[in-house]
Amino acid sequence: MNDIRVCELFAGIGGFRYGFEKASERFTTVFANELDKYAASIYRCNWPDGSLREGDITQIRTCDVPDFDLLCGGFPCQSFSMAGKRQGLRDPRGQMFQEILRFTKEKRPKMLLFENVPGLLSIDYGRVFEAMLRSLGEFGYVCEWQIFDSQFFGVPQQRRRVFIVGYSAELGRGRGTVFPIGQSDCVGVEAYEKDRIVSSTLTVSYGVKQNVGGNTFLIQPRPTNKEADQVRLYINKAPTLQARMGTGGGNVPYVLREGQALRRLSLVECERLQGFPDNHTKYGFTVSGESVEVSKTQRYKCLGNAVTTNVVRAIGGLIVDFLGREVVQ
Repeated sequence: MNDIRVCELFAGIGGFRYGFEKASERFTTVFANELDKYAASIYRCNWPDGSLREGDITQIRTCDVPDFDLLCGGFPCQSFSMAGKRQGLRDPRGQMFQEILRFTKEKRPKMLLFENVPGLLSIDYGRVFEAMLRSLGEFGYVCEWQIFDSQFFGVPQQRRRVFIVGYSAELGRGRGTVFPIGQSDCVGVEAYEKDRIVSSTLTVSYGVKQNVGGNTFLIQPRPTNKEADQVRLYINKAPTLQARMGTGGGNVPYVLREGQALRRLSLVECERLQGFPDNHTKYGFTVSGESVEVSKTQRYKCLGNAVTTNVVRAIGGLIVDFLGREVVQ
């Protein structure tokens, strides 16, 4: 397989696409879908090739989608999160997995890759996840899964997510497995190692010098207050960026130095914490092709919803390796 054609569902601001493109030139995105108009506009601005279809995924006919080899996406996670009500597949957002099944059944890609919160594994005592795997198995797919933490992939953000990789039983026969990736020997992580410390992520414009050596930076979820000693501090790394950062206030993590709150994390810093280039989310293209500047509120929200591109990059390397192996009879 010379080219790996990708279909990206729940595409957001293109975390899977960017990560795959960094992993190998073999990945080519032929179709993407995103419902949120702000995320879609950012996606179109960065990839104005017409591959994105904005709108409700339930209204898209798979016969209108080009053939592809890899189906990927971070399907809505609110119904599986420990922070939510954990309604699972009873939540309309959880039912979006049915669209993944529809695309899988009707397009029969060679491989699958999905991302969600670790709570997906335990909701309803594991029955929800078991039902998902059983459904994919009925379509002839073998699945593997592993929880990865972004902080071990070259960005100073503590972000645990489960990734599920699947492949047709015929394709997988004699090729071994895709996972695991060791947390201490992540594929390709050596290239990112020099950028892991938080001082490389903080912007100079706020008077914080890069590569400051022994200085310790702390990140906390909200400003210092009377209960500051009860707030968990993240030394030289950030807590998980979340969509509610778009609501502002204390929901945007704060940078501290020598016990003093400096400021909230900037948008560029959040982009770096997710492995995107600076100002990836600053501009968008409307459906008609007009360039617009995206509001800070929506940029924070989109970044909190995004997948860490460095993790996708590492998994992309494993997928290329998997597909290139000689089949052992």
